[in-house]
Amino acid sequence: YQTVVTVEKNIDDFPLDSDKLFLLGIIVNELLTNAMKYAFPGRDAGIIRIRCKKDGNQCSLTVHDDGIGLPEGFIIEQSTGLGMNLVYLLSKQLEGTVRFENDNGTKVIIEFTV
Repeated sequence: YQTVVTVEKNIDDFPLDSDKLFLLGIIVNELLTNAMKYAFPGRDAGIIRIRCKKDGNQCSLTVHDDGIGLPEGFIIEQSTGLGMNLVYLLSKQLEGTVRFENDNGTKVIIEFTV
C-alpha cells in the first residue's frame, strides 16, 4: 500500500548561522519522518506543509500535516517516543519553544530568536 504525500514549502530567505541551521535540519527531518510513518494510515494521499518565517529577530518554523492528528492528551514533555523527545530537546538547544497542536492533522510550531 502506497500513500502519495505532497510537501508544500513556504520558506523565507534569510541568513542563519550553521549551528541553528543544523538543529533545524534535524528537527524538520524528524517531523517529516514521523508524519510519513504515522499521519496517513489507510489513505491514498496526504499533504505536509513546511513554513519558516522571519519577523525581525524572531523565526517561526511550522510543520503541518493533514493526517490523523496527535493522540488525545498528547504532552510532549511526557512523550516516550525518541523522535518527539529529540524535537523537544533540539528546540530547547535553539533556545526556542515548541508547541504541538491538533489542527486538521498535526501542527508543530517552533519559535526561536535569530
